[in-house]
Amino acid sequence: MAKKPSCEELEQRVKELEDDADARRRAEVALREHEQVLQMFVAHTPAAVAMCDREMRYIVCSRRWASDYGLGEADLIGRCHYDLFPDLPEHWKQEHQECLAGEIVRRDEEPFPRTDGSIDWVKRELCPWRDDAYKIGGLIMFTEVITACKKAEEALRESEETHRLLVENATDAIFIAQDEVLKFANTKTENMAGYFAEEIAKIPFVGLIHPEDRDMVLERHLKRLKGEDLPGIYSFRVLNGSGEELSVEINSVLINWEGRPAVLSFLRDITAKIRLETQLQQAQKMEAIATLAGGIAHEFNNALMGIMGNIELLKMDLPEDERQDRYFEAMKGSGHRMSRLTDQLLAYAQGGKYQPKNLKLDDFMIETLPILQYDLSPQVRVETHFPKDTAHIRADHAQMQMVISAILANSNEAVEDEGLIRITAGNKDVDEDFAKQHPGIKPGPYVCLTIEDDGKGMDEKTRSGIFDPFFTTKFQGRGMGMAAVYGIVKNHDGCIYVDSELGKGTVVG
Repeated sequence: MAKKPSCEELEQRVKELEDDADARRRAEVALREHEQVLQMFVAHTPAAVAMCDREMRYIVCSRRWASDYGLGEADLIGRCHYDLFPDLPEHWKQEHQECLAGEIVRRDEEPFPRTDGSIDWVKRELCPWRDDAYKIGGLIMFTEVITACKKAEEALRESEETHRLLVENATDAIFIAQDEVLKFANTKTENMAGYFAEEIAKIPFVGLIHPEDRDMVLERHLKRLKGEDLPGIYSFRVLNGSGEELSVEINSVLINWEGRPAVLSFLRDITAKIRLETQLQQAQKMEAIATLAGGIAHEFNNALMGIMGNIELLKMDLPEDERQDRYFEAMKGSGHRMSRLTDQLLAYAQGGKYQPKNLKLDDFMIETLPILQYDLSPQVRVETHFPKDTAHIRADHAQMQMVISAILANSNEAVEDEGLIRITAGNKDVDEDFAKQHPGIKPGPYVCLTIEDDGKGMDEKTRSGIFDPFFTTKFQGRGMGMAAVYGIVKNHDGCIYVDSELGKGTVVG
């Protein structure tokens, strides 16, 4: 038989049991306090966090979780997550099961359907939690609503895309200059320079500037990098990849690029604008000279008529004398030459007396060329192309012959050895753009006559002065020449241009 415990042993056993009971009570109190602290921590944490059991029933969740998902102050404890969000994506439910199987699931951004039907973007993480037996009792969900960040990123991307499109499709060249090269260049810069962006980045930008303007542009660039106050807009010339000279206007501002000073520039091609301004100034100059020439011609013609009349009267009063007659004929010859010059002056001015009639330009040229070819060098060959449908023009026959004669004479002189003069005519409809580029001409139907030679050509200085009265490249001039041509064409409501380059011939149209 077992020995009965003594009183002392019973007392000791009772004391141990009481100590164990106290320990369990203390442990239970500590556990409850711990759970309360945990629940308060979770409830008040600024993060959106919720803890669910294996049936996805809420055990605890933060207030931020409830507010982020539009659940308000409702008591979520014990409610099923799927009941609260019936439209939850299926792949989310699948991920819940993966987490309950022991995986940790992380997603950087995903759309989440809210209870009011709106869509939020969230960043989330799912972690399994384990009980005292180390069995998975459920999962903890951490989420962060990133809709505002997503919208900001989207707005930033849209803004960047908008600015990229603006820069890439700008009508001005936009580039950033640093270390004397172009670190960034838009498409217009490539087109204007005649190089791809990769090529531009390897070329010192002064290499794109006209040699006469390089020092000025480089000096201003360096001063701007130092922060000196300079005019933002100025003009200079550039040379593109094909050697073409362009006039440009630049607007520059100092910026930081990759942590260092740089210059952001907007470059506008003003070549056409300057050309048009030059043409307008030339037209205004010619108009002023034409007015002066007309006045001089009328006064000169009146005085000349008096001289010629008095010569005839003097000859009638004097007896016939062969020696005197020679002097009279010489005076009359000089008078007739001056009369022809007066006619040229009047042709240049707006005071010329024309007798316009309907002319078919191709028939007129076929009739006139045989007469004028006698004055051309035998080594110069003349080719013509006159379509049969060339329209009629309203013009003075004699004045038009003067125009053709003067132009052919210049082309003949330009061809030093054997050469070719090509004459073509055709109908042309002048539109608004062409009219804007050629001051004095109006939109509408015209007939275009072009005379082209393969002679020695002209430099820009000679070409720009060709319509000036008495202008000549010879030692001694021979009269009004192309100035009279200009006046006749203008007085017939037409326009005339000359395109020429040294060694490449001349085109008059």
